[in-house]
Amino acid sequence: PTSFGEEHPELVSKFLAVNAEMEDKYRADRDAMLPALAKGSGMELDAVKTTIAEFSYPTMAEKRSDSWGPAFVSGYLSDSAKKLEEAGQIKALSEYESLVNWSYLEAVGQ
Repeated sequence: PTSFGEEHPELVSKFLAVNAEMEDKYRADRDAMLPALAKGSGMELDAVKTTIAEFSYPTMAEKRSDSWGPAFVSGYLSDSAKKLEEAGQIKALSEYESLVNWSYLEAVGQ
């Protein structure tokens, strides 16, 4: 699963940059973005409003911070995997930090 990023790091970073740009636009004017989200998802506008109200979109600075960065993400993955293992769904790995490659996000805006 890591080979695509390793073979195309610029593309992955570009995707993350475009995604961050759209999140910035959403945070700046949510109502203006909702029709495009409804169209792109094939959902009714009211359903999009209800669904997206549950989401949060951290800024790029927040994504790069310690509170959201690699330690948080790998911890979240580990906790989620343990719960899934307890439920008999998967076999959790012993650690997830080595699987989180932050270089693509760090390259955004540089």
